[in-house]
Amino acid sequence: MKLLTITLCSIFLWFMAPSTISNAYLQGNTFTTIEVRQGDDLWNIAKRYSSEKDDIRDLVFAIIELNHLDKNAHIFPGQTIKIPLIK
Repeated sequence: MKLLTITLCSIFLWFMAPSTISNAYLQGNTFTTIEVRQGDDLWNIAKRYSSEKDDIRDLVFAIIELNHLDKNAHIFPGQTIKIPLIK
């Protein structure tokens, strides 16, 4: 029973973590719109729009949230997506 409780609490905290972490990309209302190109994935798109001091995972998560992508974050060539920007 104790193991089940710990497991359930861990799962709950894991699901809540993204909403409790401060993500500067989700704080603003400035974004650019791009068209996905052949070979693009969220990681390399985020890499183009982040600096070395930024945590690229924050931008990937923000792109997913802003564009209401599913948990697998499938994108395809020709799709238009918004990229949040930090001022």
